[in-house]
Amino acid sequence: MVVRKGPFRKWPQGKYLGELVEDVIANDPYYFMTAVKEWLDISPYQADLFEEITGGGKIPDRYIKRVSEETKLQERDDKLYYSNNDILPNWDFDPTLAPKWWPEFKERSKGLTHCCQRVDLYNSYVQRDIREGLKELGK
Repeated sequence: MVVRKGPFRKWPQGKYLGELVEDVIANDPYYFMTAVKEWLDISPYQADLFEEITGGGKIPDRYIKRVSEETKLQERDDKLYYSNNDILPNWDFDPTLAPKWWPEFKERSKGLTHCCQRVDLYNSYVQRDIREGLKELGK
């Protein structure tokens, strides 16, 4: 009986030892697919990435494991990093242009360890500004 392992963030063995699983998917999808068939369980994000990179290659559900909240946050961080969606303005360069909530945002974001959490917090402030602006227009 084969003991299945995973999901992993970094490749645990062989020629890609220590590399991000996402990089193995992108650079050697056949190697990745062979590992999945033989021993590797993967995350839903990795399965989606494989499908995107291969143009439709579906990984059967029996090889996909649901992951912890911490892993989900890390995967969102990785996705933000690779797509450059995590770039937030830094109003400290010109505080005269900063929104009134900028100091509060900076204070609240200090304890956040994942960039996706900071992006979510930032977006909540921006959405609040939009709602307030729409209310004023409706008066």
